[in-house]
Amino acid sequence: MSQIKVDSIVPSGGLPAGSDGGGIIQVVQTVMTAKTSQSVTAGKSNWTNITNFSLSITPSNTSNKILLMADFMCSVDAARYFMNAFRWTRNGTAVGLGPTETNFEPASSSHSRGSYDNNGAHFVNMHYLDSPSTTSAITYRVQQAGERTGLFYMNRSNLNYSNTNYSHNPISTFTALEISG
Repeated sequence: MSQIKVDSIVPSGGLPAGSDGGGIIQVVQTVMTAKTSQSVTAGKSNWTNITNFSLSITPSNTSNKILLMADFMCSVDAARYFMNAFRWTRNGTAVGLGPTETNFEPASSSHSRGSYDNNGAHFVNMHYLDSPSTTSAITYRVQQAGERTGLFYMNRSNLNYSNTNYSHNPISTFTALEISG
């Protein structure tokens, strides 16, 4: 089989204004199909790694970027109203955060849910283009912080009803694409 190996792919007319990079070098993905739960402690600064929702990637060039995408369904035990925040970490350091402001914790994404009962969950979509500037292995994680102490669930509604109105079994995906710089 023939192979073409290049360091960078750029359109013949150059990159459009404001764009960066060229082609996709590699793709790494974590897929979570199991329903999981873990203990969390309430507090806007109490960040907890989401169990089994991480991935590792080794960039091939220091100028390359990593496009992070996470899509997942989550809930907190039997809470009618709650706020969850999420953030990315690269080797344990938070990246892709909103602004720092008095009484507000920077996050990558947040979601609040108000419900008339305890059956709801929410679907989170997170995307971020990171510039790690390294060719060493990187571990990315998604962390959660929220207003409820108790159990944080992935891939299930709060009470896991068998009622067909609430019965869904989703998957959660966490994907990293290395983009040539």
